[in-house]
Amino acid sequence: MPLFFRISPKDLFLFFNIKKYSLMKYKEIILLLLFAMLLVHCDEEVPFPQVKVDFTLDLNDPEYRTLLSVGSVATVVGGSRGIILKRTGYDTFSAFDQHCTYDPDDKNAKVSLEEGGISFAICESCKTKYNLYFGNVEEGPGSYPLVDYRAVFYPNSNRLRVYN
Repeated sequence: MPLFFRISPKDLFLFFNIKKYSLMKYKEIILLLLFAMLLVHCDEEVPFPQVKVDFTLDLNDPEYRTLLSVGSVATVVGGSRGIILKRTGYDTFSAFDQHCTYDPDDKNAKVSLEEGGISFAICESCKTKYNLYFGNVEEGPGSYPLVDYRAVFYPNSNRLRVYN
């Protein structure tokens, strides 16, 4: 005879009460942890302006033909202070806002491509150096990465969509 036929209704009742009790404890713990995470997250202020970005570039356009080769970099109008685009692979791109995240209220806080380079951008004001593959701080006083945007490449039409 299968095992479940040997369990009495009283045993089932006790089993489910224990199970229900332990589930309630887990729910309380999970809610407490979520509340604590929410409190911690509320203290964190977004250090840069939020700007809606949504545009598509035709890479066959002479203005953007430099982006046809892997490793190339270009800047375009958009975002808060401009956007740096980097082709990181055949069909992958990085897109970062040029607004330096160290002191976003500084009107001169704008990152530009490193002199003669394609891998880094440097803030003209605070001299923070950012990596253009991930947007993270390489050196300098900055602690937040650059604001990144989604970049989707459509190889059939040779178009790049940048949005957030």
